[in-house]
Amino acid sequence: MRLIAGIDVGNATTEVALADVSASSAPRFLASYAGPPTGSNGPVRDSPGMVDALRRGTAAGERAAP
Repeated sequence: MRLIAGIDVGNATTEVALADVSASSAPRFLASYAGPPTGSNGPVRDSPGMVDALRRGTAAGERAAP
């Protein structure tokens, strides 16, 4: 499994989406998570929020995995 994550740091939420992009198949959506931002808006200032969103999104993906 090869994972890719997309992160959006917004004013109201920090969102992450995870997908499996293995070479042997078409990309497959795994999970997403949206939570409150933890700092000022902007990727550098909200890095704790991005890490938290990635952890929670990964956990959701693990629960959804076959």
